[in-house]
Amino acid sequence: MALHTNEGLDVLIHVGLDTYKLGGRHFKVCASVGDEVKKGDVLIEFDRDAITAEGYDITAPILICNSVEFSSIKGKVGNTVGELEQLITARER
Repeated sequence: MALHTNEGLDVLIHVGLDTYKLGGRHFKVCASVGDEVKKGDVLIEFDRDAITAEGYDITAPILICNSVEFSSIKGKVGNTVGELEQLITARER
C-alpha cells in the first residue's frame, strides 16, 4: 500500500515479509488509488493467522520513500503501535 500524506511524505507499507508470494490470498484492500483517506479509515484487512499458518512473518515494514526531502524523520520506538497511535513524525527542510 502506498500513500502520499498532506505533509508530503511518500509512505510504502508492506504487510508481512515475502507475502507477495500469497498472490493476494488472505488480504482485502479497502482503499483504491486516488482515494483520499483520513485517520481511522481502513486501508487493508488481512488474516494474520492464515498468513502465519502459511509460514510468513507478519512484520510490516513501513518505508518513507522520499526521506531526503525532510530534515528529520522519527518513528515510534517499540515492537507494536496501537490503533490510531502516531507512528511517524517528520520535519520539513
